[in-house]
Amino acid sequence: MTDNSNSNPSLGFIRLSNAALFSNSLRSRGIDPEAAFKSHGLSATAAADENLFVHAEVFYGLTNTFADLVNDKFLGVRVGEGFAFSDWPPFASAASNAKTLSEFLIRYVQMVPTEVSSVKHSLLVEPNTATYQVTRFGDPGVAPVQVTGFGCAQYIRVIRAVTGQFWDPTKVTFKSKYIGGIPADYQDVQIAFSSNPGIEITFPVDWLFKALQLNIQVAEGQTSKVASEVTVVTALRSVLAGNLDKADLGPVAVAKLLGLEGDRLVKALKQNGTTLSKEVKRLKIERAKSELSKSDKTISEIGLSLGYHDNAHFTRFFRSQTGVNPSAFRSHAASARQR
Repeated sequence: MTDNSNSNPSLGFIRLSNAALFSNSLRSRGIDPEAAFKSHGLSATAAADENLFVHAEVFYGLTNTFADLVNDKFLGVRVGEGFAFSDWPPFASAASNAKTLSEFLIRYVQMVPTEVSSVKHSLLVEPNTATYQVTRFGDPGVAPVQVTGFGCAQYIRVIRAVTGQFWDPTKVTFKSKYIGGIPADYQDVQIAFSSNPGIEITFPVDWLFKALQLNIQVAEGQTSKVASEVTVVTALRSVLAGNLDKADLGPVAVAKLLGLEGDRLVKALKQNGTTLSKEVKRLKIERAKSELSKSDKTISEIGLSLGYHDNAHFTRFFRSQTGVNPSAFRSHAASARQR
């Protein structure tokens, strides 16, 4: 069996930009998705940031709100049917140079940890059947109805495209606890309720060896990007990046950006061997060093962008973390560039 693992299964995050497939679908219908984003404390602009992660339940709620906004209980299915495979990096990357369905699914399993940490994907191969599984770590507090509908549509769409004339819906079974967003007779496959909050799609094992012909045009450089697995630390850093100037970067305020409670964030960071204070300091120093080395901003402007309204306070902070003051660091960086 091929699967991926999750280092912190109790706290799952999803790359927010994955919601673009849904928000673009709304725009194609002439509906502005901004209201849905705002109802979850987000914005369409933030969703365009590929480095921003949100708690899985925030993502599930957002996609469900999209469906409510357009009054379409099957929105996830329609998005899964209609998006261009080349427009979604995980799919495009997995399909790049894959010659068979099995190669594609195995690569997709390997891609998942870079996009989401709330689930584990696996491919189970038995003598007569193959089962692609999406395992959620516990039952989420927000039902992933539209995400499940999207998953159902995309996997069936790929399998149909691969099998071509050999496609036989009677040999395909889709199971999940959250099938409310999927038509009962969808594609004539068997849609079954299960106590499993994740997804299982089972089909004949010989289909794994069918040639992959999805005609995906991969943009140059799209598959070369190396991404880290999604953890609470990467998710935290993603939301902090645009908020380093805020006065309140305590547990409650920061956890709210992730869709969490403060004590849950503190506990999760402790499990990862760090603290919120350490991560805030680390990110501020990284930003300060970058600005001092590469920008023409004054030291006061850099300090202000990091939440320090008093230049002396910023200088003391920088020196306490690096051993030198900002002006000395800038001078050293400039000298190093001229060598």
